[in-house]
Amino acid sequence: MAHARQQIRDAIVTAVTGLITTGSNVHNSPVYPFDVLPCLAVYSRTESAAFDGITSPRNSVRELEIIIEARAKATSGNANTIDTICAEVETALAADVTLGGLARDLMASGFDMQLSGDADKPTMLGTMRVLVRYRVKENAPEVLI
Repeated sequence: MAHARQQIRDAIVTAVTGLITTGSNVHNSPVYPFDVLPCLAVYSRTESAAFDGITSPRNSVRELEIIIEARAKATSGNANTIDTICAEVETALAADVTLGGLARDLMASGFDMQLSGDADKPTMLGTMRVLVRYRVKENAPEVLI
């Protein structure tokens, strides 16, 4: 069975696949040739954990930061395109904040925007941060409780 982090990340990929603006252009990795734009990249960046008891095996309460990158080619309305993608992503995630029972809760926790001139055409990158809270037993990190 996959680690809880992977299960959560996969559920988020599923939730944001098929959106109006990005369609099926969703990648489960930050390292990908982003040939087709607009697209999304979903990956986990950091995680913190704490125990909520002293009896072994203890419950590990975790907070996972998922990054969702929205990429689009620069056009006159490109900032609007990034905001549209972000609205679609936030709406899709809010439809089930437990990700089918995998998580205790999730919330959009931040956003950054950057312009890159490295590609043939300048691109915009909107980076959304999503905080996901979940629990596992310390000796079974693949089983969500």
